[in-house]
Amino acid sequence: MKETMESRRILVNYYKAAKESFMDKMKSEDDERSNLKFKIAAFVIYELSHSAPPWFKDHFLSNMAKDDGIAETINENILNAENAFYDVIADYLIKMESEIDYVKKILAPFPEEWDKKEFWKPIVFDAFLIVGIYFTPLMESRLKHADNGMMEKQAERNVSSRYLYHTLIQSQSLS
Repeated sequence: MKETMESRRILVNYYKAAKESFMDKMKSEDDERSNLKFKIAAFVIYELSHSAPPWFKDHFLSNMAKDDGIAETINENILNAENAFYDVIADYLIKMESEIDYVKKILAPFPEEWDKKEFWKPIVFDAFLIVGIYFTPLMESRLKHADNGMMEKQAERNVSSRYLYHTLIQSQSLS
């Protein structure tokens, strides 16, 4: 439990720090490009909240915050959920390529898939960062709730121990 809470604290701190630099970056960015990021982020938030398995949101947010490049052992359930999730995101990007004029205009001179991937990489990365920033207050409230719950349990233990001690003392004096 403590490890989970500590990893959530690290995650919250990561996204809080990223928020500051991201906001500075967005100030100098083209509005159309920013709009793309927010459209993708809104789509990802919806998918994480409504379509993905309940546990996947935490996995996704943790995975996005990792920067060590070390591949961890992944079970098949996680791999299947990731593949399904990223396939849905890829389909959405393909749809955007054919429907949004800004994207059509930029990608027109690039017929190669590699060029399209290079165009999307920084946009999708920032969109995923927006998703993490969006969920940060929820993660913080979970931490506060967990901290309060742990403090209440500790207080109960202390009260219970004192009550038990007091009861034992009284029962001994009555004997």
